[in-house]
Amino acid sequence: MFPHPRGRVGVRRRRDSFITARMLSLALAVILVCIAAGAVRAAPAAEAGVLDLSSWSFERDGSVPLTGQWELYWGRLVDPAALAAPQEPSPHLVHVPGSWNDLAAAHGEPGGDGYATYRLRTRLPEEASGEEMALHMPWVFTSYSLWVNGRPVAANGQVGTNPDDAVPQFLPLTVPIGVRSGTADVLDIVIHISNFSHRNGGLWNTPVLGTHAQLARTAVVRQALAASVSGAVFLMAVYHLVMYFVVRRWPEWLFLGLTAFVTAVRTLVTGDHVLGQIVGGLPWGVEIRAEYLTGYLFMIAFMALLHALFPRDVSRLIVRGSQAYGALGVLSTLAAPPRVSSLFIPLSVWVSMALIVYCIFVLLIAWRRRRDGAGPMVAGGVVLLLCLAHDVLRSNLIGFNIYLLPLGMTVLLLFQSLTLARRFSAALRRETALAAENASLLRTVQTQLHEVKQSRRLIARLDRDVRRKIAERLHRSTQNRLLRAWHQLAAAKEMYEVDRQRADELLEQVRHDIDHVRAVDIRQVSHELHPSIVRAGLLPAVESVVARYEDVVSIQVEIDDAVRARDGAGRGPARALEAGDARRVRGEAAGGIPEPIRLVVYRVLEESLGNIQAHAGAASVTIALRMAEPDTLSLTIRDDGQGFDPQAVRPSLGLHTIAASVSSVDGEWELVSAPRQGTRITCLLPLAPAEPPSAPDPGAA
Repeated sequence: MFPHPRGRVGVRRRRDSFITARMLSLALAVILVCIAAGAVRAAPAAEAGVLDLSSWSFERDGSVPLTGQWELYWGRLVDPAALAAPQEPSPHLVHVPGSWNDLAAAHGEPGGDGYATYRLRTRLPEEASGEEMALHMPWVFTSYSLWVNGRPVAANGQVGTNPDDAVPQFLPLTVPIGVRSGTADVLDIVIHISNFSHRNGGLWNTPVLGTHAQLARTAVVRQALAASVSGAVFLMAVYHLVMYFVVRRWPEWLFLGLTAFVTAVRTLVTGDHVLGQIVGGLPWGVEIRAEYLTGYLFMIAFMALLHALFPRDVSRLIVRGSQAYGALGVLSTLAAPPRVSSLFIPLSVWVSMALIVYCIFVLLIAWRRRRDGAGPMVAGGVVLLLCLAHDVLRSNLIGFNIYLLPLGMTVLLLFQSLTLARRFSAALRRETALAAENASLLRTVQTQLHEVKQSRRLIARLDRDVRRKIAERLHRSTQNRLLRAWHQLAAAKEMYEVDRQRADELLEQVRHDIDHVRAVDIRQVSHELHPSIVRAGLLPAVESVVARYEDVVSIQVEIDDAVRARDGAGRGPARALEAGDARRVRGEAAGGIPEPIRLVVYRVLEESLGNIQAHAGAASVTIALRMAEPDTLSLTIRDDGQGFDPQAVRPSLGLHTIAASVSSVDGEWELVSAPRQGTRITCLLPLAPAEPPSAPDPGAA
């Protein structure tokens, strides 16, 4: 008993759900590890420009983010040595990380434009490990210069007091500050920052203080993670793009490859800006445009991918709208200065959030409708939504000190790859099954073609045999009798006046010869071409064949009542033939056995009984005619002869004749025999064979 298809589908869905759950658990575990890597022990926050780390242990607690209230001197690039002078005006206190936009607006500066000096005094712990201290400086908006205890230690771009002098740059750095643990009590950290290139300005990311070994190790891990994720996603992109251009069948492979490629590039140009660190810094305009472009292109490619995966569940209008918005974003990023294009980023973030919520809704609908691959996509979408939500909060200075969007995109692409891999596997199985079916059909067609060729040869051979028999009969018997009659007529003519009695005897012999030609020779020739007895009905035709062999072998005929009734329904045309009513013959009574079927039965019986007489050595034969189905006639011929092995004997002309006769009415036949076990031939003959399809009506168009 075969399992029901729905049962197999249920097992496959449970297996896919199990795999999806395992992958989702693994993805969430990786994200938690990354969050843990980005998180640190709750550290004290700076207050009024002072951060007290006297109770902190870098060896025990690790590095510390320099968050809290920093001093800010707006509109001034103050010399670090001058900050200790008492005549300096009171500074503003601003929270780091954060932007100075509100302060700039209060001073009449547009957006985040301006320049300022940040200062933080940090009391160091009293531990005396002697390890070299360092600062990790992430990118700021948009250029900075860093001093520690009056000593310059790092810079990004060039700080200026106007757009012409300022040069922006994105390049996170980890730099030693020239101080060893236990050799100083206070660190005086001063940062000059200017911004004339972005909508936000200020110390947007948090500097991190720790030992040089700690910070270098953390930077290497973060860069390795970003490079690994980018490399893996890039390989995924290449694989799916190559598969699409080789197969050119599934557009979702193309869109997945494009989405993965965009994700791989975005991973390198955002967050820690790994690509910039690898090449020693890229132009700020190139990096910021790359960040914006990859965001818009991801929106376009991902919505196309979602629509390709679930076309019946995704609104084409929303897809077209989101892609139009992404295209406008691409154009504005390429055509407008980065400061102008950055003004659209807050709106783009909310559009992206709305689209992800919509995508999760679509995936839930597809999962509820049991669309193929909806489960893994839902899991990946949940992970991406969580990562994007975190990064949106992180962009607003809430959350852990790590960006998870590239990782979320990678997880989503992995789940999408799982979906496409399952679809490809199913398609491959279907292709394999189809190839096997095609091969089987090809073998069947080749077999049928071979049988057709054999049938043609058989028909030609039968035609030659019939013509030969007719020619021999006409040449030997008929021609001789007619020639003798011609001579006798000539002799009777000469004797008519001399010996009338002898002439009458000759004329009587001529009449006898002509009657023999008419009654015997012509009838036999006619029988060779088409036995007229089949017109009288099936039973008379069967009786006619049986009568010719009853003296040779004992024949028992079994005909059920259904066959007799069907044959009786066709007797009307036979009687009409005797009465000369051709119209009734052409319109044979409904329900009767058609004349082609009667002729096939006649020929099969004739060949079978002839073979039994010649080869079987049988004592008895049983002929059975039954209705196997309402419209199928069954003919069985069984003998108790010596039998034979059908596999070891080459089919004779008689068997080919039976096969050709049965196939001419779309019937089927079977021969069963074995040595010393007799032979059985069974034929199934449809009374209403399927008609060939009619040609289309030319006027129908």
